[in-house]
This record gives sequence, structure tokens and C-alpha cells, in this order.
Amino acid sequence: MFGAGMVLIQEQTHKIVLLWESERKYWFFPRGRKDRGESIESTALREAWEEVGFWVFALPAWSLTRYRFFRVFQSGYRAKFLPHYGPSQQPSAPEVRETQYFAPHCEPIFITTRSWRAKGERRIGKSEKQPPRDGAERIDQLQNEGGEYITTWFLGSIALHRNPPQTLKCRTNRTTSPTYSRSTRRKSASGARRWTF
Repeated sequence: MFGAGMVLIQEQTHKIVLLWESERKYWFFPRGRKDRGESIESTALREAWEEVGFWVFALPAWSLTRYRFFRVFQSGYRAKFLPHYGPSQQPSAPEVRETQYFAPHCEPIFITTRSWRAKGERRIGKSEKQPPRDGAERIDQLQNEGGEYITTWFLGSIALHRNPPQTLKCRTNRTTSPTYSRSTRRKSASGARRWTF
């Protein structure tokens, strides 16, 4: 299974957006499963919008290589964040120096993997598996056979003029942009989620 998520930065305050799951009591970044026929980048943007409730955009991250800093930074790279650039007819600026490389592309910043064993499987040795004791038919193939969930993470940004309210409720239809209203804190089936900066 494949998924995508975003590490969202509020550019005005340089803070990172975290969401709180009240039922399970943990903090998380917006993420979710990739739909059939959807690109990884689109998945990350869609999931961030669904989880956070604001329009987001991918933020290019690039590295600047300067060999003279090799002793200070062991890898020789210094991470920098650039503003988002939309489509333009203007040609790209030439490279500043030979030792610097500029690439403002929205590439993944890291990938996480989560694995699980088959239901009823018990580890005996390094590669031996024990089948379920009851030998019952497998009901949910994905859960029963085990698997791996790979999440690709992107860097993103939220354009806000002010901090959002503690709890947000999003109302939208497919033809217009979403509207937001303050809501009282209620527990939903998935648990109340709130912003944290």
C-alpha cells in the first residue's frame, strides 16, 4: 500500500502544523492512502487539505553544496527552503557559482515504511512462519496476509494571514472554494482534531 503526507510549515511564523488525535492520544502530520490513478504528489496535497481544512501547496526544498563547508557540515549540504513558484515564462536565473546547484523542485523529503505480520502468524525462527491455529478462512486479505505501508512525505506550506481557531469545521462543495466556520469542540467518530502551531 502506498500513501503520502505533508510536513506543513506556516511561513509567517515558521512553525510546523501538527494534528491531535484525541481518541488514541497522539500527534501526527497530515497523511493518507493513495487512491487508484492518483499521483503521490496529488495524494499529499489532497490529504493535507482533508486533514487540515485549508488549501496547501507543495514547497520546494533544495540543497546548496559548498565544498568549503565540508569540515563544518559532514555531508557538505546545507538545507534551504524556497518560496513556492508558479508557472512562468521567465527563464531560470543562471547558476551563481560552479560549486552551487539550484533545483527548486517539489521532491519528497523522506519516506517511511510500516510493516505488519499476517494475522495469527508467530515468529519461530528467522524465516519460519506458523499458520493460524484455527485454520479459518481469511476474511480480510490485506490484514490477514500482512503487508507493508510506504508513505512518501513532502514539504508544504499554508497561507494564513492569522492563526486559525482552535477547532475548524469545513463546508465545501465541488464548484467553489471551501468556507470555514468556528465550531464547538465535539468528538466525532474519528476523534476531535485540532490545530497546533
